[in-house]
Amino acid sequence: MSAPRGSGGDCSVADNREEDRYREKLKLYFEFFKHFTTLAATIAVVLSALTATLGLATRPALVGVVAMGVTLLLSLLGLFSVMWKTEYENRVKYGIGLFSLMLLVLCVFFVGLCLLTVGIVDPENDPVSTWVEADN
Repeated sequence: MSAPRGSGGDCSVADNREEDRYREKLKLYFEFFKHFTTLAATIAVVLSALTATLGLATRPALVGVVAMGVTLLLSLLGLFSVMWKTEYENRVKYGIGLFSLMLLVLCVFFVGLCLLTVGIVDPENDPVSTWVEADN
């Protein structure tokens, strides 16, 4: 038999609020990863299709497309992580795993976007080759 309402059953109001906050955080993480999955997939597919047409076969543009692919994979990993936490973890856990993954997705996405922009705007400028030559 369950405890009557307001009699201080198994969970306190503070526990319920914390659980609600945790669920809301997971929803926001899910939305973030969902939107970046869409962005990265769209950019990668469109630029892959237009590479030959627009003459974007420069190294920065190709590295940018690869970065979009990595962003897509990381975003999918984030989506599956959020789904896993929602389905199988019943208690609130604090950690920086999803936040770190979110920052990694942002970094890879914006580096890829910058390389794509360099490859589109100035195909003669190849900073990737310059970096590789500087290391050798």
